[in-house]
Amino acid sequence: MICCSPICKACIFGRCSHRAICVKCSLKLRYVFEDKKCVLCKETLDDVVVTSNRAAKFEDLDLSRMKVDKRTGIRLDSGISYGILDDLKLRCPVCVKTDTISRPFKNVRALKAHASKCHEGKLFCDLCLQHRKVFPHEQRLYTREELTIHMKRGDPPKNGHGALAPHPRCKFCRRKQFFDEAMLAQHMREAHFQCHVCQRQNINEYFRNYDSLKRHFERDHFVCQHPSCKEQKFVVFGSRLEYVVFERGVRARSARTHFLMFSPECQFYHFYHLYHSPISGENHSNT
Repeated sequence: MICCSPICKACIFGRCSHRAICVKCSLKLRYVFEDKKCVLCKETLDDVVVTSNRAAKFEDLDLSRMKVDKRTGIRLDSGISYGILDDLKLRCPVCVKTDTISRPFKNVRALKAHASKCHEGKLFCDLCLQHRKVFPHEQRLYTREELTIHMKRGDPPKNGHGALAPHPRCKFCRRKQFFDEAMLAQHMREAHFQCHVCQRQNINEYFRNYDSLKRHFERDHFVCQHPSCKEQKFVVFGSRLEYVVFERGVRARSARTHFLMFSPECQFYHFYHLYHSPISGENHSNT
């Protein structure tokens, strides 16, 4: 990991004592990504300490007397200002950039109202606010026209910021947009249907509902017409050969079930005549 922020006098570490990253990067990992593992040894650290004493040992520190952020498990040693955790607070991107003094907001609704009222009607993207992995004050603000473009086309690289991909839309649920392709794919799997036959051929086509999938089955594949298979809805084959082999197996099982319904005397009669029936002019008993 490479950090481009100015080196901070304070350091942050847990019981493994690895001081591998700066305070800001550790804050982002623990708050934004909800990852409490050490970046070196991968040990989960429920508590970490921010201190200016780089020679300090974790086991020698009195954690009970330190200020703590309960969500991240970050504890502040004496001499460390609570302001070092400002990145975790709901602060306005414009106010932070212009060094304007403003109190953190209690909730996202208040932050959005402030941006609209105090910064020429600027708007946040709700999907980015919810899912983009940055601190609150690193989110982007848009005019109404810019937000429309952002939702459809994403953002190009600008003013040192990287590009942002557009938010994909479900082709069936027209009003629903998702933060990225992974979230769209999850929605498609949960809300819509895929053809398991096409999937085996690496064709990932989705269908709005089962009725449209059923029409696809009947048009492009081979559907078993046995009543029990039709009830299961997904007994479908990609080739006629697969279908014929399966159908014969179903018939054989159906015949066997029907045979077992007879009395033992009827079963004996059936086997006796089958055994003594002529084949090529000979009885089974003569073979």
